[in-house]
Amino acid sequence: MGESPVEGWREEKRSAFLYRELAKAEPVARYVELYRSLGDAAETQAGLWGERATRDGLVMPSRYVPEISTRFLALLIGLLGPRRLRKVLPAHKIRGMSVYGGPLATHG
Repeated sequence: MGESPVEGWREEKRSAFLYRELAKAEPVARYVELYRSLGDAAETQAGLWGERATRDGLVMPSRYVPEISTRFLALLIGLLGPRRLRKVLPAHKIRGMSVYGGPLATHG
């Protein structure tokens, strides 16, 4: 059986939150737009999950509140930037990391 509409909503809201954090931390304008677009798509999906939950008579949270682990990941995004977390973020169902195909730049 699939995930519940409430859990689907929560997961999409978490993704949207993280994409907004990525957009804030990203220095490359075209990647900022990519993350904004992915965040908008996640918000749209959250809306669909919310509609399904309402149809099913489920009680939805009044708003999304990120869990501590999500807030910590957002902190890391702000401190380290998306590129440095490109190996970690896909484990959290965050897409778009393939834009960082090359190795990390080194200073020297």
